[in-house]
Amino acid sequence: MRYLYIAVILIIFIGLALFPMDHFPPERDTVGQIVRETGVPNSVTGILLRNRLYDTVFEVFVFTAAVLGVQHYLARQRPRSVVHISDDILVLLIRTGAVVAGMIF
Repeated sequence: MRYLYIAVILIIFIGLALFPMDHFPPERDTVGQIVRETGVPNSVTGILLRNRLYDTVFEVFVFTAAVLGVQHYLARQRPRSVVHISDDILVLLIRTGAVVAGMIF
């Protein structure tokens, strides 16, 4: 599997290196165009509104990759034996701490 990852990364980098850069259009007044399209006088707000979709898509991609990485890492772990706590006060404190941690996060 490691060789597959390395091969994909090499293909991407070689493709980017061989891609001709002179096919891109010349630079334009992009900020002025964004201000005209959004109708908002603040150009930063217009840029954020315009790029919000890309930001959300890439956040989902990063979190999905993180979840898959953690799942792949934990798939090799063997479950340990569970120790049951029988002290009532300690159980109450642990449950309260779990609720507080859940509300904070």
